[in-house]
Amino acid sequence: IEQYNIPQVAITSEQRLTLMGIAQKDLEAIWGEIDLPLSSTYGNTVQNIKTCIGETICTCDKDKALQLAVEIEKTTDYVVTPYRLKMGISACLHNGAGSTTKDVGVIQTDQGWEMYVGGSSGRNVRPGQLLCVADTNKKLYEMVIGFIQYYRETAKYGERSWEWIDRVSLVHIREVLFDDELRKQLSENLELEMEQRKKIVAELI
Repeated sequence: IEQYNIPQVAITSEQRLTLMGIAQKDLEAIWGEIDLPLSSTYGNTVQNIKTCIGETICTCDKDKALQLAVEIEKTTDYVVTPYRLKMGISACLHNGAGSTTKDVGVIQTDQGWEMYVGGSSGRNVRPGQLLCVADTNKKLYEMVIGFIQYYRETAKYGERSWEWIDRVSLVHIREVLFDDELRKQLSENLELEMEQRKKIVAELI
């Protein structure tokens, strides 16, 4: 920090380290030294996933939720979306990540993972709608990735997730995502584009 005269450093609610005020000429050198993946805090992208905080506020097991968040972030790190997409993964019904008011929110329950979509925590708070209950991590991962990609492919530029859901209907989205072949194709489309964008970002840096 002192070496590059970085004026501000902060830890975000998404467990990320934010370095503010970096000179463009120093970016490559800093990136090489910290050896961590880069992500933007701006633009229409899948934002860093919010998870439960601490061990004293809630003592429920958070391992599965954290592993799931890491897996999803690895797949969505470099993709753009019609409008910025906020996600939350809560390890239990205490809902420490505020998952019911996110564009995509997941809560672990005794019956499996509840997945909510179309929520908003902005000025006009809007609860998410229950899209599905997944009984395995694999099924949930496929549903989340499929939802994000279908939103990317069919939403208008600048259209928030809840606006898109209201326009095409939750029933229609379920019909698409509950189709195994369509869901698989959506996942493959997103993963392929992520790899392509990852290469582009690496070349720019």
